[in-house]
Amino acid sequence: MKPKKNKPQQKTKDYVKESISVDAACSGNPGAMEFQGVHTDTGAQIFGVQRLSSRYE
Repeated sequence: MKPKKNKPQQKTKDYVKESISVDAACSGNPGAMEFQGVHTDTGAQIFGVQRLSSRYE
């Protein structure tokens, strides 16, 4: 039996313009962390914290 290929996801322009998009990243486990929130329609940063140190570092 052949494995099924995943279909690429369709990109859509449908989104809630008056919303906040949040992104976070961590370097390692445990590791320093950073995150931000931006206004989805304009891309303006609303909040952001960079390099939160892990208590285990």
